[in-house]
Amino acid sequence: MEWFVAGVIFAVLNAITMLINQHYKLNGHLISGIRGICVGFIYIPMMFVVEFPRGTYFWSLIIAEGLLSAFFNARLYSSSAIYGAAATSTISVLAIAFGAFFWWIFDYREFFSLLHSPEMFAGTICALSLIVMGFKGLSRSQEKTSRKGAIGYMMPAVIVFAIMLIVRKEAMTAVNFYSATVYYGGVSILISGMFNMLFYAKKHGVDFLEKKTNRIKVLKAGILMSIASASTIFFGNLSSEYVPNPAYVSALTLMSPLVIFAMDYYMGRPRKLPVASALMMIIGLASLLYFNHN
Repeated sequence: MEWFVAGVIFAVLNAITMLINQHYKLNGHLISGIRGICVGFIYIPMMFVVEFPRGTYFWSLIIAEGLLSAFFNARLYSSSAIYGAAATSTISVLAIAFGAFFWWIFDYREFFSLLHSPEMFAGTICALSLIVMGFKGLSRSQEKTSRKGAIGYMMPAVIVFAIMLIVRKEAMTAVNFYSATVYYGGVSILISGMFNMLFYAKKHGVDFLEKKTNRIKVLKAGILMSIASASTIFFGNLSSEYVPNPAYVSALTLMSPLVIFAMDYYMGRPRKLPVASALMMIIGLASLLYFNHN
């Protein structure tokens, strides 16, 4: 149950981060750089109150996650600015298939345990199928040009995201959860931010970077993104620790489009919401919880 509740909160906060850059339309590397550095500094003071995590395996995972996150977040927020948060968030459905496949290769014992429980296996497959069908209905409501462009742009990031969820789950279970979460935010996300900031500075110049980061619009977007992301990281990590298969976290992030539809409506940008598709997704998510509640 913990992974489901934390995953839903993660999906809502994840939608908010995309909406922030849909509004401010900043360069993906710039906003990811500001986000990563600020979130890193939010978590660093907490390192003094948690146990220092030991072990080469954990640190390898944390560093790898930082490098993967650098690429993924830059793509995610660039796509939100170019194609919109709704089109970007709906593409994440593809991470379910990649994530489930990668995880069942990585932890084949879990796959065989599912096969030994036909009811649980069939229920999980049906639940994921309902979520995917619901996604397709939501996806059709997007403009065709935005949808096609976002799929092409986000495809590499979707594969990276599926791998990130596995790396994150392993990191969260390698050491004490609170130590893992604090060092994930203070090391992985800081590495991600520094890489993106260095990439932006190399491409546009240090002087241009300095001028950009002194603008009120950029500072406001950076502060909002950092607050939302710091919370997103905690709940994403909590969900990853308890979830049976990281692909299920991907499935929960499909709630993000529903949140974005609601927020767009609230902010005066109403879109036609396919009610049947939305209900299909909600039933699928409830079924996923039912068949994987332990």
